[in-house]
Amino acid sequence: MHRIEASYHLRGMKGMWDEEEFDLVLRENPDANSERNKNGWSPLHQACFSDRAEFARKLVELVGEENRVAYINTPCKDGDTPLHYAACQDAVSCVEFLLYQKGIELEWKDLDGETALDVARPKAKRLIKERLEKIAANSSNEAVMMTT
Repeated sequence: MHRIEASYHLRGMKGMWDEEEFDLVLRENPDANSERNKNGWSPLHQACFSDRAEFARKLVELVGEENRVAYINTPCKDGDTPLHYAACQDAVSCVEFLLYQKGIELEWKDLDGETALDVARPKAKRLIKERLEKIAANSSNEAVMMTT
């Protein structure tokens, strides 16, 4: 049986994942999605750090609707969420994917007191700012509609 540590984290850090191996690990070890490495990274943290949105999508689908919000917002030992890692790596495809997940926590602060926006590199920063502006605009529109 493949070990999650070797297959997701170590190989993923080297950019060596392939979809066949990824699917094989998940088939052989269905609980792999909930495992963490020594730094508290989940497979989703690694996928986002490596900008592997296709893997991030599969991992999020696996947890099911009832656990999705908790899974996408789970911090590692340093308090960073998968969105923090995607943002700091300018991993645009993963940032875009996470930003539109229901329940994504955009204001979560890591142990250094930083949000994903604070650690984001240029492209990711723009995407996060745009999403925050849309949320703010929608909230304002909803507030106006409720008072009229």
